[in-house]
Amino acid sequence: MEMEIPTPPEDVARLRAAIEGANPPAALRLRVAGQIAVARKQRARRRRRRRSIGGLMAAAALAASVAVFVLPQSGRPPSVAQVVQVADAASRAPAPPLDRTDPRRLAAHVDDVWFPSWRALPWRAVGRSSETIAGRLAATVR
Repeated sequence: MEMEIPTPPEDVARLRAAIEGANPPAALRLRVAGQIAVARKQRARRRRRRRSIGGLMAAAALAASVAVFVLPQSGRPPSVAQVVQVADAASRAPAPPLDRTDPRRLAAHVDDVWFPSWRALPWRAVGRSSETIAGRLAATVR
């Protein structure tokens, strides 16, 4: 793979001066303005989609963390404050790798609940921790 050679600054300055001095036909100006408007709308749509996907992923991560507490176990259920405290704590171990048998999940689970891999999106697990609260295992992957 070859590296792209950057355009010298004096060539960029000459090109900008030529563009500013050009007098394109009105039809061309309108067409370019329309293309710019479409590109801006597409960019805004992608930005909104990324935000909504991020919110969905955060909700899914929260649901996965809460699922650990919903599994039937003995003892009193943990309080919301206890769950938040564990979820907010710093990671104590490195992130788990991908599961070798299924790349859609991480090699970390609690009973039959597996932590998902979000590698299809630009998200990566960065750490994990586990703690016992009210006699229940609370596992977190960040």
